[in-house]
Amino acid sequence: MNTFSHIKPLDRFFVRNLVVYPLVFSEEGGDGVISLDEAMNRKTVELRDVLDVNSIKVINTGNSPVLILEGESIQGARQDRIFNATSVVQVETEEILPVSCVEKGRWSGGSTFRTSGTLAFPSLRSVLRSSVTINLMSRGELKSDQNSIWKLVDKTLSVTRTMSRTNSMHDAYYNLKDEIERYTEELGEISNVSGYMVFVGDKFVSLDVFPSRELLKKYEEKLFTSYAMQGILERYGFSGLKKTNVSVENLREMDNLNFREFKKNSGWIEERSFGGDILAEVVKNEEGRLLYASLVPAPSESLV
Repeated sequence: MNTFSHIKPLDRFFVRNLVVYPLVFSEEGGDGVISLDEAMNRKTVELRDVLDVNSIKVINTGNSPVLILEGESIQGARQDRIFNATSVVQVETEEILPVSCVEKGRWSGGSTFRTSGTLAFPSLRSVLRSSVTINLMSRGELKSDQNSIWKLVDKTLSVTRTMSRTNSMHDAYYNLKDEIERYTEELGEISNVSGYMVFVGDKFVSLDVFPSRELLKKYEEKLFTSYAMQGILERYGFSGLKKTNVSVENLREMDNLNFREFKKNSGWIEERSFGGDILAEVVKNEEGRLLYASLVPAPSESLV
């Protein structure tokens, strides 16, 4: 396990209350995947509701594997959902993927979903990753603690003074759209960057890295929107994340976290850390080449 020692942080820049370090990953990877948004635009993937509220069916009829990130959100069907874990859906396959609800006040609608253009913000990914990792370790299931997720969504709506008839996470994003855009418009174009490490002041909140700039660009807007939401919550006095000692100086030490490896049906390998104040998710192919790596602090005790 030597993912994080291959990451090189570049000079930081500031976006309102965020401190952002661009990252460069030093090895090749990617394996020709496309994003969920690309696949939906090409009409080569379909997302269908199933009887189990904790799952959806993903049908990939295209000729490229589809990468779906942990926390990517979809809207429609009977409830808006987020994906519980990062997954690769291979070409010409159907797969049932685990999801969590981020809209507890609705149970009606059709059977299909659309992408939302948003990703769960770091404190929500933290709650999601914490409970999914615990269930994966103990029961072999990528299942979340749904009540903790609803609790955090409710807290987010309350803190941001967002009115939501159906208690939807997406309504917070819509309500804060102008404020979020003030963050994202300052991002600009940074060449040869494949990820970001983000702090609020000296408090670490998220790291996301891919093996190439090309792959990052497929998710960059979603990721930075999620960082903006976290920055806004921090300004409102709410974090939901534990304070850790993670810094750019000790990034390579993250390879020493307590990792366990899980092989997915599609052939991809997922490595997760368990225990401690840092939660990692690393996805690689069978040859060990990186597709995506992420770090978030563990959730604060009040959210678990």
